[in-house]
Amino acid sequence: MEFRLEGGRLRVEHGSGNKRGDNNVNDNRWRHVAMVVPEGADIEGTIFYIDGAVDPQRSISNPTNKYNLVANFDVQIGRRYDTRRFW
Repeated sequence: MEFRLEGGRLRVEHGSGNKRGDNNVNDNRWRHVAMVVPEGADIEGTIFYIDGAVDPQRSISNPTNKYNLVANFDVQIGRRYDTRRFW
């Protein structure tokens, strides 16, 4: 699973599914962002928050792609797990 910015908007990717938020956070202000994945959820069930408010869905692909979160991978904050793509 990867949680990142794309074009200034929040985006999550997992397997062949992805979801992107609607609000652009690339405005030179500090923001608090969060993503919630309810247990057993698919990509469509993911909820984004910006400064405590829900960020509505802008686009989605493969919405029924279920998350398969496992405990055998390290959590990486601020970069993609396999490259040098930084937050």
